[in-house]
Amino acid sequence: MVNDYKAGGHALIITTPRKSDRLLVKGQTPAQGMNPLPIFWPSLRDFGTSTLALRTCWMCKRWHTRICPGRHESVSQMKILTIAVRLLLGLVFVVFGLNAFLHFIKQPPPSGQAAAFAGAMFMSGYFYVVAICQIAGGALLLIGRFVALGLTILGPVIVNIVLFHVFLAPEGLPLASAVLVLEAFLIWSYRERFGPIFKP
Repeated sequence: MVNDYKAGGHALIITTPRKSDRLLVKGQTPAQGMNPLPIFWPSLRDFGTSTLALRTCWMCKRWHTRICPGRHESVSQMKILTIAVRLLLGLVFVVFGLNAFLHFIKQPPPSGQAAAFAGAMFMSGYFYVVAICQIAGGALLLIGRFVALGLTILGPVIVNIVLFHVFLAPEGLPLASAVLVLEAFLIWSYRERFGPIFKP
């Protein structure tokens, strides 16, 4: 049922403190435990105001007719940070993945065991498969669709990059660690999509 409301002019706010509460509209009772759906009322005379439509705020999960009066700065800042990190990581892998084919970024050749390892990857064609995975995963992050799939594709690539710099080329470890941190942050931000992985 309606627990709290404010009416007047062209503003109506109805709040239901628990998701299990039911909203009674003109004698219609939703099923027990059913969340309220967007409702268009032909009349709101009982509330002393004109015809209005209700919508829910995706942050506080309450029903409002206009902009939510609550403050969600911290949530908004986290959302903006997540988008920025997603675009940055996606751009990094798309650019370096394309560089494997187009060679528009000049990089110093590796030396020692790192050179032998990189040479084997180039000669066998394995390096180009990794580059395709980088482009595919980075593109998914850039477009913002199937982000969890993009992170899953990039995960093994990032692990191999970090291990390569740990054992063979430690001079590039700071950059590899930064990429690992960005990946870990995005996995945490989208952690609800990875929940089933840890279920038996």
